[in-house]
Amino acid sequence: MKNMKNMKAGANMKTSTIIVAIALGILLFSNNLFAEEATAEQKQKLCISIGGLAKVSATSKYKGIPLSVLLEKASDIKGLPETAKSIVLSAYDLPDFTMESYQQRAINNFSNDVLVQCMKEMMD
Repeated sequence: MKNMKNMKAGANMKTSTIIVAIALGILLFSNNLFAEEATAEQKQKLCISIGGLAKVSATSKYKGIPLSVLLEKASDIKGLPETAKSIVLSAYDLPDFTMESYQQRAINNFSNDVLVQCMKEMMD
């Protein structure tokens, strides 16, 4: 039982670390996001970071990490906290698949959909 708690704590820490890294990436690029001088490359990097957040959020859902943990981290993302919260909430709305292959497909589809949507919005 104690070992299981340590595994969950480790998973929470790893996920938190990944979310913080993605948040930093988003923060770095979001400052210039809406500026006229934002380059296509900067916009693409921001979308890739947002797609990464989507992947981490969906993976966290299937690993059993509480929604509250991710919402707390999403609130810490400066520049795009509402977007981050929306992504996290959408990830936790994914179907409750039990087979790992279905979970992986859902994670990939979700993160790809978020990335595509972001890229389309940035092109407008």
